[in-house]
Amino acid sequence: MDEDFVTIGGTELVMSSAPVIVDGQIRGAVATIQEIGQIQDLDQKIRKKKLHKGHIALKTFSDILGESEAMKTCKRTALHFAGVDGTVLILGKTGTGKEVFAQSIHNASRRAQKPFVAVNCAALPSSLLESELFGYAKGAFTGARTEGKAGIFELAHTGTIFLDEISEIPPEVQARLLRVVQEREITRIGDDKVIPVDVRIIAATNRDLLEEVREHRFREDLYYRLSVLELNLPPLSRRRQDIPDLARHFIASACLSAGRPCVEAQDEAIDILKTLPLNGNVRELANIVEKTLVMANFKAFDLAAVRQAARLEEPPEEEPTMGSPGPCGRLAAAEKALILQALEECRGNRTAAAQSLGISPTTLWRRLKALRACP
Repeated sequence: MDEDFVTIGGTELVMSSAPVIVDGQIRGAVATIQEIGQIQDLDQKIRKKKLHKGHIALKTFSDILGESEAMKTCKRTALHFAGVDGTVLILGKTGTGKEVFAQSIHNASRRAQKPFVAVNCAALPSSLLESELFGYAKGAFTGARTEGKAGIFELAHTGTIFLDEISEIPPEVQARLLRVVQEREITRIGDDKVIPVDVRIIAATNRDLLEEVREHRFREDLYYRLSVLELNLPPLSRRRQDIPDLARHFIASACLSAGRPCVEAQDEAIDILKTLPLNGNVRELANIVEKTLVMANFKAFDLAAVRQAARLEEPPEEEPTMGSPGPCGRLAAAEKALILQALEECRGNRTAAAQSLGISPTTLWRRLKALRACP
């Protein structure tokens, strides 16, 4: 079958023709004409049918909790990024909500009704990652599908692809990805046919990507292509005033999932959460909240249950030790260290330190007074 592009009355058309052969002789021809727009719509429908049901973005900016200035700044920046179509690089420690922000940017963009495909680059070996991203032609390698396979970039056509843990992509895949970012086209493994793709790329990492570039583990040219728009998410330690709202949200969510009535959190339990290191950020906080509820059989969210869930159990009062989590033990030591750090960062300003810790100046004064007796 022959295909040709023609323009009639300002409308671009694709004309396909094939000969009619009877008894080995050409007796005529059959031609079909279609508008290019109709073919593109059909192509998108076919791609959508191939998409897994999970290839949609569920989160929006309204799902991002936090009224701290750090989070307000991040949300404003991300919302601005949603209005343009450049490549976004999201930087943040594990558990800071990188995929939630990626989904929110997608859902606030012009691509909101199109596919959102997330790929964890660290979860797949390099050989499999390459075929998943770019697809492969039939017979490209042993075990390949006889009909070949479309890659994720093809399936995400007109939508957004989220490349999580981008720093874990091996060098050979980085080179292919650079071509996609630059040329907006892919070539399947084992094929020489160029396939144009219209996708927005959002990448994320918990590593210092510039340091990876300096150590020659990540391509410099790819880094600058990916970081056209850069979003830095703060760790929970820099927005402790958001912990109460986050904790109460996780309590309500966990109770709902368990089919139990929502539990009221004690203020002392919330205050203890604000003193924990929470190096795992929001994800660790959610884990501690759910563990606390399970240990309390969804009947309470109190100080004792939080201490147990966070592995800060208090020993019997009659056997205090210097290393215990009692009044001057591990828990007090952790709390004292956090308060002293906040005071140092705020140059001794107690009001500012209290605000950074998410507590009132009165509470800070009271805690300092209680902790002065500790070594």
